[in-house]
Amino acid sequence: MPVGTVITLDVHSKVPQQISALKLDTSQYRKVINAHLPSLTRYENEERGESLTVSSGGFVTEYFYGPSTKDFSLRCQPQQNPSKQSHTGSIKFDEYGMLSKSEEEARLNDFAFQLKASEKTVLGYILVYGGSGTSGNEAHERGTRAKTYLISRGVEATRLFIVDGGPRNESTVELFLTIEGTIPPRPRPPIPQDQF
Repeated sequence: MPVGTVITLDVHSKVPQQISALKLDTSQYRKVINAHLPSLTRYENEERGESLTVSSGGFVTEYFYGPSTKDFSLRCQPQQNPSKQSHTGSIKFDEYGMLSKSEEEARLNDFAFQLKASEKTVLGYILVYGGSGTSGNEAHERGTRAKTYLISRGVEATRLFIVDGGPRNESTVELFLTIEGTIPPRPRPPIPQDQF
């Protein structure tokens, strides 16, 4: 696609709206309840490429619009050329620092949606970097938390990999889509310990 093409929209309404006011036929949606946030329910319709997140009070907290099933034919097909070992076969999908739980899960929802819409040969790599002055387990904990959440969103555990990238100035997560059988993404060089 041309640079600048909008492929997803994540909308958070300033004015809370009851799902009942939408007159939505929920039978057309798959109902997903997050084990980590049982107070939120997500209604997904992959055929239309849309989903809604609803609070326990019945208010819509988020609208997500992405590719519909009829758009799947527009996906790039992975190039099968094992002789090109220098090609990583990876695309950075997202990168973020410290976010609130809801903001991080919104980013992971997009990553889960893309993985589920991709061929099973597309893997998800979670590169995590611990921030300066934090515990040595921070990167591992963030990576494990992200992987657990993605699994709860329907991504197979066998398609997800965590890589500890070492320390950075700020705790950071990078999400990559990687074609199976190619060189996985490599973390950026860690910050030398004497700079902390």
